[in-house]
Amino acid sequence: MTTRKSMGLVLALLIGALLLSLQGAPNALQDARARLAALPLNAAGFHSTDLPLSAAEEPVYRHIHVLKKLCAWHSEHAQLVCLDGTQDRHAVHDPRLCFRSAHWEVLSETVVPHPAGGEMRRLRLRRDGRELETVYWWSTPTGRHASAMKYFMQSSLRRLTQGRSGEEPVLVLLQPVQAGQLDWNAWLGPQSPLHSL
Repeated sequence: MTTRKSMGLVLALLIGALLLSLQGAPNALQDARARLAALPLNAAGFHSTDLPLSAAEEPVYRHIHVLKKLCAWHSEHAQLVCLDGTQDRHAVHDPRLCFRSAHWEVLSETVVPHPAGGEMRRLRLRRDGRELETVYWWSTPTGRHASAMKYFMQSSLRRLTQGRSGEEPVLVLLQPVQAGQLDWNAWLGPQSPLHSL
């Protein structure tokens, strides 16, 4: 398909979505707060405690729902962050930008299968002699992906259709508290409370 045809198809889809969104009364977009609150984050050997936002995070995330937890599972400790950009999608962006602006060097990055289906992005990072591995993905009740561009498109289409195109993708980040890496298959496998996220 040529670039011109591709652009025409995208434009036609956007116009169609806009026309659909104009039908019926406008409604407020439903956020993912209930879905995140339903996660069983203190059960069957999995323990979590709330973490406050840092001074740098407060102004960026002040208009969105954030779930930030310190989690323990199988003698490993991790930080879990879930960002629901329903109220301000501009606060949710590619995590690589945040890591780089916080002076982390990205040593490697790979898109890998998520143990529950879909994809996640795995990054190896280094700062001040400390190395760690982190994973992130965007999650909806119907799937997972590791693309910031796909998130932007889903989020835009959702606003154009007033939520009729599906639920808001939630950005999920998981990283070890200490240097190193976690056993991702255990943390995200079928026995983990995070499996459905």
